[in-house]
Amino acid sequence: MTINVSSSDTRDLAALRMLLDAARWQKRIVLKNGRRCYGIPSRSRPGLFWLTDGSRGSCQCPDSQRNGQHCAHERAAALYRVQRQDARALRAKRAAQRAGSDKLAETLADHERDA
Repeated sequence: MTINVSSSDTRDLAALRMLLDAARWQKRIVLKNGRRCYGIPSRSRPGLFWLTDGSRGSCQCPDSQRNGQHCAHERAAALYRVQRQDARALRAKRAAQRAGSDKLAETLADHERDA
């Protein structure tokens, strides 16, 4: 999945700043309806977390509700989700490569013993 980020869009820039601070987010939140979301700290109201799953209209912050656009919280959650998916894919690829090189080493060792 690809997400385009614009250096001239203030919401994108805010989302990137939020993403850098993802360690402070509330993660693994599951609502009663089964929807999984993130609690992302409000930039203007300390101690308040906005819940979003990253999809448009999923955040209850004033910006999302007022403008009907992807707010910075939704964008940050979407970027975080893609970042996590990419990290999982990379780990799986590396594990497959290690398994392949282990298999190659076994095959070479077998050939050396047979020689």
